[in-house]
Amino acid sequence: TLWFGTRHGLSRFDGTTLLNYTKADGLGGEVYQIFADSDDVLWCATSGGVSKFDPKGFVGFTIRDGLLNTGGGTANVFHLEPDPKGGLLGGTDWGGLFHTDSQKLRHVPSIIAQYYVRPIQCAADGSVWFGGAFGIAKLEGDRWTNVLRPDWVIALCNDDDGNLWYGHGWNGGGVSRYNLNTRAGATFTSDQGLPDDQVWSIQKTV
Repeated sequence: TLWFGTRHGLSRFDGTTLLNYTKADGLGGEVYQIFADSDDVLWCATSGGVSKFDPKGFVGFTIRDGLLNTGGGTANVFHLEPDPKGGLLGGTDWGGLFHTDSQKLRHVPSIIAQYYVRPIQCAADGSVWFGGAFGIAKLEGDRWTNVLRPDWVIALCNDDDGNLWYGHGWNGGGVSRYNLNTRAGATFTSDQGLPDDQVWSIQKTV
């Protein structure tokens, strides 16, 4: 089975039939990310909070559960990532960072509280990295660190050589590399061959 997240909702394709789900079915709204957890439960990061798929409908978290942005509305949720300690971490637009164990939601006290949080990445050493309006931050255990302060980090990835790669989405600027050990940095733009300076996603493969 394949799932597709779109501006108008969620679609399921079983190889023969396409079935669509929208806000009328209880979905939060526009789907930014789809995530299947270790129990094969499907979660959607949406423009109206977090929605968990159930064949009988959707259940999820919205403003009534505390998923609130600084404007007083339900925060858009852009990214869901497994927490090394269990559950899921979620990044929002101006609602900061939250954690859910699928039963309840709580805000995570942090140096990025109330910020726009978009990419979240768990590293092999158990640390968790975050990008957003604040730049790049890292969480190790209960210790937070501001790593870099570039504007609007929308894409984020660690490689095996100690480099941090990041892009700025609509803010342009290409893709940048920063070595955490030597602190040496470099930026690659259309001048170096990128087809466009808006980098929205970075992924490392084997």
